[in-house]
Formats: sequence, structure tokens, C-alpha cells
Amino acid sequence: MSPDPLAFYPQSAASTLRFVADSLVPDNFDFSTYSSVAVFVDEKVPSKFYEPVLHRCSSDGVPCRHTSLTAGESLKELEGCSRILDEMAEAGLDRSSLIVAIGGGSLGDAVGFAASIWNRGIPWIAVPTTLLAMVDAHLGGKTALHHGRIKNRIGSFHLPREVWVNPDVLLTLPVRELRQGWAEMIKAALIGGEPFFSSLENGIPENLLPPEDLIRRAMEVKVSIVNSDLKESGRRKVLNLGHTLAHALEMERTDQDPRWAHGEAVSMGLVFACSMAENLGFAEVPLSEKVSTLLESSGLPVRIEDPPEADVLLDRIEKDKKSRGGRVSWILPERPGSMLIRELSREEVRDHLTDWIQKG
Repeated sequence: MSPDPLAFYPQSAASTLRFVADSLVPDNFDFSTYSSVAVFVDEKVPSKFYEPVLHRCSSDGVPCRHTSLTAGESLKELEGCSRILDEMAEAGLDRSSLIVAIGGGSLGDAVGFAASIWNRGIPWIAVPTTLLAMVDAHLGGKTALHHGRIKNRIGSFHLPREVWVNPDVLLTLPVRELRQGWAEMIKAALIGGEPFFSSLENGIPENLLPPEDLIRRAMEVKVSIVNSDLKESGRRKVLNLGHTLAHALEMERTDQDPRWAHGEAVSMGLVFACSMAENLGFAEVPLSEKVSTLLESSGLPVRIEDPPEADVLLDRIEKDKKSRGGRVSWILPERPGSMLIRELSREEVRDHLTDWIQKG
């Protein structure tokens, strides 16, 4: 693995991305510069992927508290965050303390948000253990909780001080979890353009384990955009590609659980965005077909089975944080590497969404 870190410096913040090997902790990282450390770990993560952090804290002579969490969307509710804050209080964290979050996207979102409000913000390190977290969720500093069944309604921008990536952890993931990451990988390729997009068209690995260079490439797409627009005042909006519809789909429930996981919802959202862009005359046909082929090759859904009514989805979309006065910014691809940002009215979107749903 390459020891060279990728560094990006959005506005006044700094975050360093490092690929690490078996030790997990970069050789030159010194925990003794912090007064104490709290390590939050997804309970499903094997111990070999977090014990090096605990051992290094001990060898550096720093008090360290380790907490296992049940990851998932419930962790991003106020009650879940409250437990994290209680653990931080028990650890006696002060403004010179450090938090390490080891897990997937939901854990990183919740722990990162807790770090952003503890003593008005303390540093944290993200250690992604899913493909989705590696190429998207743990990059860019967006931390958030859900509220009132609206995704990410409570949130802050709080960049991790560092992101430590060990692709070996992907070997421990179930297939469905790997698929989630491919939705974000394909989104990154669509935004990044050539030759990234064509490299995926040449074939997605049957085992769904991407080579390190593809992981890096997807990360670099997001990092370069965040570098220019940390707080999403302009260019960063393109990273919402596929997510406008996806967040509405994620509100569908089967009992208490989301009907679709995030990557599955993003997959369908990507296809809809490409299809609407074609119908509006923005996209080069057959873009939606190309994107659908990639997503299906990853085992992801590209159509909504037993869909909610279009107006139900539109009601949810209008409550999304991206809505402005009843109009929503949609990211519409023209071709790989070229995105348009267009505000569309409910009526404009309803026709396209209804038609797309009916085509099944």
C-alpha cells in the first residue's frame, strides 16, 4: 500500500487521508498530543481492526475509553446520539481530547456530530470499515442526525482530523454491504468522468472487492469537490447526485426498518436522475442505460418495486434540507464528468417521476 497521504484543506480546516496496513494506526501518529481518547466501534467490526488503536493509546500513555455501538439508522436518532454523549461524559473528554470512530456511515455520522457539539467541537478521526464509508460517508465533514423521519435534518460540518483507510476490512463484509458502496463508487465515476467511468464499464469484480486504485480514485473525486466548497454553497451540490430521490425512498419502512438501505436507494435515485436528464434533453442517450448496467452488475436495484405514490415521494422531497421555497435543486448528468444543477418545481418533477415509476 502506498504510504503517501492525500491531504485536503477546505477553508480553514484540514483533514488527512491515509491508507494504512495491519497496524491500522499510522506509524507517525502520536496519541500523547491529546489529553484523552474515546474510541467508538461498530460492534460488528472484528477486534483486529480496532485493538491496534487501543494498544497504541496505551503505549503512548493516554487514557482511552472503548465503547461498542450497535450501528444503523437508529444510532442517528436523538436517543442514539444521547448515548454517545453520555459515554463522552463518562470518559471525561475535554477540549484537548480526541474521538476515534471505527465503523460505517451511520456510526461516523452520529459520532462525528457528537464530536462537533461536545465543548463546541473537539477533534475526531474517522476509520471507515465499509466501502460506502470509505468512498463517501466519512469524507467531507458532513455529520448528521435524523429528526421527524427526515434524514440528516440536524447536522453540522465537522471534518475529521484524519481518515484512516484499510481496504482489508472489506473482506469481512457481507455482500449486501459491499453493494451499498458500489452505488457511491458508480456515482463518483459518473461525476468524475473519464477514464474513471470507462474503467468501471470494463468490468466490476465478481466478488465486489474493488482494487485500491479504484477506491483512491473515488475518494479523490469527493475530496477535490469538498476542497473547493466545504459548506455546499455551490459545486459541492453535485455530490447529491441520486440522493434527492434516495432520501425520500429511505423513509419507506417495513415495520420499523427502512425498506431500502442507503446504497440501494441511491442506485434507484441515480437511474431516475439520468432518465429525467434524458427526458429534459440534457443528457446524452443512452446514459441511463449505461448507468443501470453498472448498477445491476453490482447487484443493485434500478427500479422501484411496489413503489409509493409519486406525490408521497414528492412530499418527502419538499421537506428535505435541499428544498428552497418548494423548489428542489436536482443534479442532472449530461454525460460522465459533466453535471447540471437545476431547480425544478414539483409539477415538473411529478410528470417525470410518475412516468418513470409506471415504466417499472
